[in-house]
Amino acid sequence: MFIRERYAASQEDILATIRQYPLATLVSQDARGFTANHLPLVIDPARGPHGTLIGHFTRQNPQHAALRADSRVMAVFNGPAGYVSSSWYSTGRDMAPTWNYAAVHCHGTLTLASSEEQTVAALRALLNHVEQNMPNAWRMEELGPDGLERRLPHIIGFEIAIERIEAKLQMSQYERPKDTAEAIDVLRAQGQEDLADTMQRCNFGQKHSQ
Repeated sequence: MFIRERYAASQEDILATIRQYPLATLVSQDARGFTANHLPLVIDPARGPHGTLIGHFTRQNPQHAALRADSRVMAVFNGPAGYVSSSWYSTGRDMAPTWNYAAVHCHGTLTLASSEEQTVAALRALLNHVEQNMPNAWRMEELGPDGLERRLPHIIGFEIAIERIEAKLQMSQYERPKDTAEAIDVLRAQGQEDLADTMQRCNFGQKHSQ
């Protein structure tokens, strides 16, 4: 991924994007070409030099079988994104519009679970992440006495040892500061708070003034 200097994401940005937007596009390649599926993934930053991603497949998904032959993958996470119009700028309309976005590409090797215990651990990791802020969090035990056992034959967990990360926050860092501040205000008025917050942090820190 092409990344201009001011768009480079920090480790904090990378972890925040993966945790807040866990639905990844998992890309692999086999003899037929590229395959991509959309799967929620959880990161354990303490495992490995770049962290480890954890997820699961339904066994009906043929991607997991193809990965036995070539286990190299790329997981793409997309954070807040949106169009920024030059019509929002009071300084003039001489700047080109842009599309701001956050993207994290994690390259690595995928290992399929070799036991039901590993698959259950992958399921729990995801559940703990997505349910952690729920006021009445759902628990796996609520499936009933044999609910999990009936489902396990149809699921296989996996882990991705991350070997390389490319991460980009394109958030108007090369635009005029006054234009960016005005764009942030418009985005907030439109209800695009996540994008506005990210633009503000990347350009002005936690607060900005016109």
